Amino acid sequence: MRSFDERIIRYEKLYKRRLSWLMTICLASACFNILSGRPFFIYLATFELLTFLPFLPNRQLFQKELQVENIEIIG
Repeated sequence: MRSFDERIIRYEKLYKRRLSWLMTICLASACFNILSGRPFFIYLATFELLTFLPFLPNRQLFQKELQVENIEIIG
């Protein structure tokens, strides 16, 4: 079984990868909007941001991903 610190480091890498993909996709949508002049890509970027909201860090997500029953979030 992995130690808690190893699981945190692994989750941090995974979360950074998710955020970088989201940023890349939204930036591409914005560029396509500028190049094409069609509002569809702004709607697509907004949809992508809204679908990402459930994956923002929260207590339940940390408990699931880090496999810890009791976790306190300070701050």
